[in-house]
Amino acid sequence: RTGASITLPTPLEAFPALTPDDSVTLAADGTPFPALYRATPKRLARGSVVTLHGRLAVPMAEKLLDPLRAQLGEHGWANLAPRLIEPGDAAAGVARIKASVEYLKSRNAKTVVLLGYDSGARLALAYLLQQPDPVIRALVMIDPPPPRETLGLDLDPDALAKLRLPILELRTGQNQPTASDDATAWRIAFRTYPG
Repeated sequence: RTGASITLPTPLEAFPALTPDDSVTLAADGTPFPALYRATPKRLARGSVVTLHGRLAVPMAEKLLDPLRAQLGEHGWANLAPRLIEPGDAAAGVARIKASVEYLKSRNAKTVVLLGYDSGARLALAYLLQQPDPVIRALVMIDPPPPRETLGLDLDPDALAKLRLPILELRTGQNQPTASDDATAWRIAFRTYPG
């Protein structure tokens, strides 16, 4: 269609209208923030996933993460999608991830996977480096920014090499010119990982 335009969501419009059953309010450092929670039937339960969106200006996040959250629930993975902050405030983002993990633990989660898209992957790494927690069993990074883009985070290569959990990096192909270079940079960043 010619003449069509795309309106990017503003930070307050980033989540679609919610039903009361879908929304929860969590708090990090005394500041409340919204999150979407989707339970799974106990008979199917395999674990929980914290789904971390990327920069709010990335329209792909909604197209990718919303259907993924629905599929996770259907396959036994309860999931929580907290509303993060703009990438420049890494400490607040890490605090929100911690509050999200604590919420899942309060719901008896024994296995939690962090799934981060774009800058959400970087915040997940920062959380893992600052808050090691045995309930976190894996990290999935979808289109993470290259390691050289710190986004306000200090990701020490020596510390990255000491992470003792499976890490899966997925590429959607949205950043085709840099995807291969970025993937190589992440492999180098994790090069001394013994697992």
